[in-house]
Amino acid sequence: METDQTDSAKANYIEAMGQLMTSYGLPRISGRVLAALLLSDPPEQTAEQLAEQLKASRSALSGALQLLERLGYVERIHRAGVRKEFFCYRRDIWPELFQQQFQAIKRFRELAEQGLDLMHEAPKPARAALEGMYAFYHFWEQEQPDILARWQAQQKAAKKPGRRLK
Repeated sequence: METDQTDSAKANYIEAMGQLMTSYGLPRISGRVLAALLLSDPPEQTAEQLAEQLKASRSALSGALQLLERLGYVERIHRAGVRKEFFCYRRDIWPELFQQQFQAIKRFRELAEQGLDLMHEAPKPARAALEGMYAFYHFWEQEQPDILARWQAQQKAAKKPGRRLK
């Protein structure tokens, strides 16, 4: 049985995830739903269970689940002989999100390069901001394959995907 302290800590975690997602331009309810799914035992939950836990309307929850499913954070599960749909977070989503972020990094590097091409005759001080942008994103673009390879090697060594290593 969970204590009031545990319930409070979980509620704080759920709200913190909602705030984090808001900072990325997503609705707060989407972050709250994701957090609830990450904390759920069992990991598969119905929309009704999530609505009750989060004290959220069915319409808000439906929109959040559709958005999270479309973005790849959540998957819908159908069980034979059961009419209700279940939802759970995608266990393999984190490396995929990392790769999506690096696609954005590549695009920023490309835009910095295009900007530098446009300003090829400009004096060095006028090019400084774009040169800094290019250097930063070029560095991370070069590092990404090694970072992902190290993650994969660590997970393979742990033999349990997603296992928390200390």
